[in-house]
Amino acid sequence: MKANTFNIQKRCIHLLFGKKLNFDHAEYYKTCARTRSIDEHLTPKDYVLEHTKPLFTEFKLLTVHNLHKLFLLNEVFKIKKYRYPIPLYILLKRSPESMRNYLNNNISIPRYNLEASRQQFLYCGTTISNLIV
Repeated sequence: MKANTFNIQKRCIHLLFGKKLNFDHAEYYKTCARTRSIDEHLTPKDYVLEHTKPLFTEFKLLTVHNLHKLFLLNEVFKIKKYRYPIPLYILLKRSPESMRNYLNNNISIPRYNLEASRQQFLYCGTTISNLIV
């Protein structure tokens, strides 16, 4: 089974903040008759996990994908504000329509055709920055 980072994050949220026990807790597998009553012992186990969306909203947690977007936006903002590192600042050019309008702070998006190139910092950072600003 392939586990990506979002699935791992959801399992950790279940383990740390979950309301009911799941198969990650050691107490879930207690089968000793002294720890549980006979009714609890004979009932079938529920292997369905609770939903993580309410846990994310209750504890105000960001998912891995949203953390990545926040990090990209933060880095682009720092590069635009402090103009450092200079090679990245030079690559972040203002779009022609933002040159005409002072209030428009859009950055021109690099023209990439490959899917692998669209996952780079420069492309993702500029698209997220243009959506928010």
